Amino acid sequence: DMNTLGECYRLREEYDNAISWYDKSRQLLTRLQSLHYRDLDLASTLCGLSRVYQSKGNIAEALRVCSEALEVEEQRLPAAHPDIAMSTMRLGWYNSKAGRYERSVLQLQ
Repeated sequence: DMNTLGECYRLREEYDNAISWYDKSRQLLTRLQSLHYRDLDLASTLCGLSRVYQSKGNIAEALRVCSEALEVEEQRLPAAHPDIAMSTMRLGWYNSKAGRYERSVLQLQ
């Protein structure tokens, strides 16, 4: 599984390799998404990729990618789903890391 490889490389702090594997997964799932297939797998890939960018210190990219994941989740899941809560929490945390404390508080409320 490409996401598992990406996560293994993230944990080993080999961020460029992690990004490469998550990007491969994202490209494949984006093609499949056009067929309305595996949308939630794409959201999961994007969440993993956001963690890599956060680990690498690229908070702006982590925010962008996590926002994409949340959009997919909000389209496909009920509002109270735990995945939506987790992505929302991540966005709040990333905003806090970026010094956007007001935005962080709004995100987490």
